[in-house]
Amino acid sequence: MAVIKPIRGLRYNPESIGSRWNEIVCPPYDVISGEEQRLLYDRHPFNAVRLEYGLILPGDNETENRYRRAAGFLSEWLAEGVLRVDQRPSLYLYEQEFTWDGKRMVRSSFLAGLLAEPYETGMVRPHEDTFPKAKSDRLSLLLETGTCFSPIYALYLDPENKVSDLFRKTRRETEPLCAFVEEGGQGHRLWVVPQSETTDSLEAFFNPLPVFIADGHHRYETALKFSDIARSRGSSADHTLVAFSNAYDPGLIVLPTHRIVSGLRPGEPGEFPALAKTALGASVTAYPSAETLLERFDSGAAAAARREGWFTGGYLAGGNGWLIEFPVPGGAGGAASPRDLLNVSLLHRYLLPLLWKDREPGEALVPGDARITGETPAAGEKLVPGKALVPGHAQSVSQHGGFQGPASRERDLEKPVVSYTRDAREAYRAASVSDGTAAFLLLPPKVEEIIAVASAGGRMPEKSTYFYPKPVSGLVFYQPD
Repeated sequence: MAVIKPIRGLRYNPESIGSRWNEIVCPPYDVISGEEQRLLYDRHPFNAVRLEYGLILPGDNETENRYRRAAGFLSEWLAEGVLRVDQRPSLYLYEQEFTWDGKRMVRSSFLAGLLAEPYETGMVRPHEDTFPKAKSDRLSLLLETGTCFSPIYALYLDPENKVSDLFRKTRRETEPLCAFVEEGGQGHRLWVVPQSETTDSLEAFFNPLPVFIADGHHRYETALKFSDIARSRGSSADHTLVAFSNAYDPGLIVLPTHRIVSGLRPGEPGEFPALAKTALGASVTAYPSAETLLERFDSGAAAAARREGWFTGGYLAGGNGWLIEFPVPGGAGGAASPRDLLNVSLLHRYLLPLLWKDREPGEALVPGDARITGETPAAGEKLVPGKALVPGHAQSVSQHGGFQGPASRERDLEKPVVSYTRDAREAYRAASVSDGTAAFLLLPPKVEEIIAVASAGGRMPEKSTYFYPKPVSGLVFYQPD
């Protein structure tokens, strides 16, 4: 069973921030660009970015760094009453309102503590692989501050909407603690639900159920490590902060994460469509305009036309676009697991190795890496003459997970490197500026596909999903106990 519990949340004191919630929240760390990071710093002196994802400054070292500064801000804000701990254990009902495809939508979740259990128990199920560097970054922050600043996002299966029914009285009879709209038009509402029969019923509902990590695999695996470290020191930190949503929530949106491949030899990107046709027997359709292909993916037409047991994806290079389709080798019925049928799995298994041939790929660009956040390089680190700047690689990750701006770091042309964006047009721009860069457009995975992979014990490749919108950081923090 998944073990959840009400928590004594650490929250901003309304007396300190007033109604300026839109000025103190920030996105989770992995979608904050370098530009946005600086804007958030300027937005409000108490903005949560100082805790969640602080700036790297020149001269930073092991004793003075973003993690130590976060701990300093936390201590200072607690002492000044900017932050305070709730007196009663509570759950926190959270609604996000946003526009999608011209429709106003609402997605509901609740924040609670989740017992951090090893994946082997089957109670908390991942669906995606992780990067070691991102986990190291999150662990450093947790060790310095002892605080979860952004919630892991997890799904549970509730086709009868029993959890929503439990919270109906709260929505109907209680004013939200805060209700505000961000600059982009996304609305947020948060209610405090003190421990009661409602929370007891919710804990009982989850007793026989597993939960599925939707977003935050790095943070969950960091929580496991932190729990082990705390236990070795004679203390306890067994729970972590999680926002839970029903997998059947109509406001649950999953977006694809497209791939940009750079560091290829000149000419290779343009040769790839013919190679895919010859090597895989793929159907390759050239589009007279890459814009037409982009529209097909943006409008959902490509997703609507997908065939069961087939790979369907876009390919971009040199300003041109192709639609690539091929059946799962061996047939869908012979696939070893649900993971094998996913478009992203077929891409990583068949197409990417075909593109970079006999070369080993270079290290992927991941959140927390100075190469993509526009942060100051480490002391003594500089551009190396004679190595290629890789167009299409970014200095930053946008709020929506897209890469922005030209490359600022060197890459060895013999090491193809994959980077990630949810913006198909960003992928197109990256693949248009260099003869050594290409991009693949993917279809969004279905929620039921993600659940099937996780239920079977499988893992999708890193950055296979993008759940939209992201829960913000700054509404509820949690110091694990």
